[in-house]
Amino acid sequence: MAILLPPTQFDFPPAVPVIERVLGMNEVHRFCNARAGQAGDMGQTWGCSWKEGGKCYVVRVDNESVRRHELAHCNGWPHDHPGGWGVSY
Repeated sequence: MAILLPPTQFDFPPAVPVIERVLGMNEVHRFCNARAGQAGDMGQTWGCSWKEGGKCYVVRVDNESVRRHELAHCNGWPHDHPGGWGVSY
């Protein structure tokens, strides 16, 4: 399992409320791909996040690096992951 971690400017606790749901891998994959909708299959994903109504929503597997990755998106880290660096498990 390899995960991209965010650059430091996005790696901090979000200022907005975070609604977080931790699920199993299969459920995360199904949910996040369904959420992507017409954007197409995201492949085997470990989490997804989006902002809505002044909150950030995170759906992810139980892994702290995945949590850091998704919370960085809450802080504005673009989904093309500039400046990300990888860790493997």
